Amino acid sequence: MNETTSSSAVDEAQMTRSDANIWKAKSDTAEYTAVKQRIVKAATELVEKKGISRLRFGELASKVGCVRSTLYRYFDSKDELLTAVVLGMVNDMVAEIMVQIADIKDNRARFVEGIFLTAAKTREDPHYQTMMAPENTRYLTHLAVQKIPKDLSPLIFAFMSDDSTGKSLLKEGVSIDDVSRWLIVQIISLAQFGPIGKTEEEQKAFIDKMIVSAFF
Repeated sequence: MNETTSSSAVDEAQMTRSDANIWKAKSDTAEYTAVKQRIVKAATELVEKKGISRLRFGELASKVGCVRSTLYRYFDSKDELLTAVVLGMVNDMVAEIMVQIADIKDNRARFVEGIFLTAAKTREDPHYQTMMAPENTRYLTHLAVQKIPKDLSPLIFAFMSDDSTGKSLLKEGVSIDDVSRWLIVQIISLAQFGPIGKTEEEQKAFIDKMIVSAFF
């Protein structure tokens, strides 16, 4: 085991260990929200620079200007913190893309365009490239399956419901959570391995045929 691996293993153990001596911050205060946002912002900057696998609570504490134990008052584990980081980045991206596709009236066409733009942005925008690096695939896939769907489902439902009736447009037996999980995995693949098709039209046609058709 090399020094880097050893350090990582120790750090992981420290970050996931339950410590009864560390009291949790009260979540019903403005200070709590401000500090938690500052921690997530600093963690996001480190993830963008170094990647998910190299995030360390020691380095993060130094960046935030606190001791390691303070971080445990707001996050129980690295997994919980990284979930907040990734969700924050996803929400920022979704907000931007929603503006870009707002004028598309057809739900299915809007959904295809949204997937296309999301994959392109995660592949080409430096803000997201480090997070989407191949070494992070395993963790991102874990988040896709276990953590993110419940947070993304309300956003996805906006694409998957009839604007006039509010009824779901999904195929029978397909849930919003199913869509969330599958979409995240597919977007990771498209971001890392590139689009399928030589032109934008071909790429969007593939997304419609092979991804979106599974839901509608």
